[in-house]
Amino acid sequence: MSTTKIPGGFSTHTVIDKEHGGQGLAGRLAARALDETVAAGLVSVPVCPCNRSYLGRHSQYAANIKTPTPAILEFLDSALAARARR
Repeated sequence: MSTTKIPGGFSTHTVIDKEHGGQGLAGRLAARALDETVAAGLVSVPVCPCNRSYLGRHSQYAANIKTPTPAILEFLDSALAARARR
């Protein structure tokens, strides 16, 4: 299992290895990250398809969600490109 994170608290990609698939790990990871985000008084910008899917089924997080805008997506692209250059 791995999660790609960049500065600002964005989780952009989550991978569950195939041998661990079907065990609910992605949902548990999403719930934990969202619970910590809410507890910290922050908002989540769901750019990871797994997290977007989870949020579609768990409306209790709606007040702490910000829809990704083109500016946010551009910021993420730049941050990920800078990280890849390291």
